[in-house]
Amino acid sequence: MFLAVVGDKVYGKEKNVAGKHPLVSVTVDAQNAITITDEGQGIDALPSSYILATPKEVIAMFGITSSAGYKPPANIVGNDPAIVYLDEANKVVTLTVSDPAEGDFSDAASSDTNIATVTEAN
Repeated sequence: MFLAVVGDKVYGKEKNVAGKHPLVSVTVDAQNAITITDEGQGIDALPSSYILATPKEVIAMFGITSSAGYKPPANIVGNDPAIVYLDEANKVVTLTVSDPAEGDFSDAASSDTNIATVTEAN
């Protein structure tokens, strides 16, 4: 099995039944079992420049461990409902989106730990 790495996103190399390369998340459990989950989104065609990688290579690229899996950045647009969670103990903010669509959101580092920044593209 091969995966296609496009920037900070990972897609299945083979198209799914919907005819798309599925956007996937990758996790590893404590026994080193790898789980690849279709995130319900995808692209019609891979761009001309992508990295073809095995699941183990993707794990190395993204530093995936049993405590830190890889979930692609959220794709949301317009009025899609979004929920933001704050884990103050670990200084982690999680953005959860229902029924995401086209468009990219990404985080940006801030020198002030009291400020979370989200950047929208597309």
